[in-house]
Amino acid sequence: MKIAAFHTLHTVIVTGSLAKAAQALNLTPSAVSMQMKQLEDYMGTALFDRSGQTIRAVPLAHEIAGIMEEALARVEALRERPDTRVQGTVRLGIVDTLLPLLLPRTLSALQQRHPLLRVGVDRGKSRALMQRIRSAEVDLALLALPPQEPQTARGLVWQPLLQRDFVLLAPRASTQQTPEALLAAQRLIGYDRSTVTGQLASRYLAEKYGVRTLDMEFDSIPAIVSMVGLGMGVALLQIADPRLLQADEVQVVALPADAPRMQYALLMRQADQDKRNVQALVQVLGDVAREIG
Repeated sequence: MKIAAFHTLHTVIVTGSLAKAAQALNLTPSAVSMQMKQLEDYMGTALFDRSGQTIRAVPLAHEIAGIMEEALARVEALRERPDTRVQGTVRLGIVDTLLPLLLPRTLSALQQRHPLLRVGVDRGKSRALMQRIRSAEVDLALLALPPQEPQTARGLVWQPLLQRDFVLLAPRASTQQTPEALLAAQRLIGYDRSTVTGQLASRYLAEKYGVRTLDMEFDSIPAIVSMVGLGMGVALLQIADPRLLQADEVQVVALPADAPRMQYALLMRQADQDKRNVQALVQVLGDVAREIG
């Protein structure tokens, strides 16, 4: 019997339903139900009273959960001991926009906390990185969460990490002060529409302002920021690294409250989420992201 089934049992008891447990664990309700059935088969008896409209854990289920919770907590404490050193290699996929912001700080922190842990870095666009997770080419990916991507995708686990607002960038010398005026007067420079960022920006421009045509399109945010600074047009972008705006002659124009937000998230295979070296990297990435804000 897999240890994960006992963790799922504990979550079902705490949340009071299969559906709520599934949501908490990023699983489908059918997957949770299957785990509970396997656990009942393993024990040779029912662990839930299903006679009413909702399931109710029987005393044996509570007893099992209590025993396993204590045992797993003790094992986890052993894993966290200083003499249990994290080592090996984790393959990290990361989108280009987050490389300068997160990677140096993450590697520096890892060097201090887990000097024996090595990280292989694979750059790419979000959809390509998702495929590399599915094909086990990387162990962990930091990418832009596609709006339509189900966060309970079979066998995958999402963990939100960073959010960034979309902003309208205009030349600092521009006399127009509103999005409507700027979009009417200036050429529009867009980010690659095959990416999550480009698609979110294009959809918002079309729905909010009726703008469906780009004058120029590139796949480099720093290049677009520089072009705006040179007075070549305006751009709707999410700026992961605020330092990009310090060196160019650009201004940030306020957008309405319904402007899109970019959600960056960690993606991993469910089978890998309990691996100690993967957890170590996830923890460091989370700490760095919180420091950055």
